[in-house]
Amino acid sequence: MLYLTIAAILAYDHPGGGTLCRVEAVMINIPLCVFCKNFHKHTLEMDTMTCKAFPDGIPFIILSNEMPHYDLWEEQVEDCVYEPE
Repeated sequence: MLYLTIAAILAYDHPGGGTLCRVEAVMINIPLCVFCKNFHKHTLEMDTMTCKAFPDGIPFIILSNEMPHYDLWEEQVEDCVYEPE
């Protein structure tokens, strides 16, 4: 799986006066699909990500990296699988 970790420094007012700072890390799962040459890059900013194989929307199990798209699925339209750019 591919993850991106982002650290943020949060500052907030302490009830007793002064400012407190805290560092929080957030881990984000990045779909392997975004690195595939068949992925439709323009769909990154949309609610539904698509590719040549899944023009109506990439299944969540693939986007979540639980089952990377290395094999053909019966439901897909084109005969293509994950191919790095």
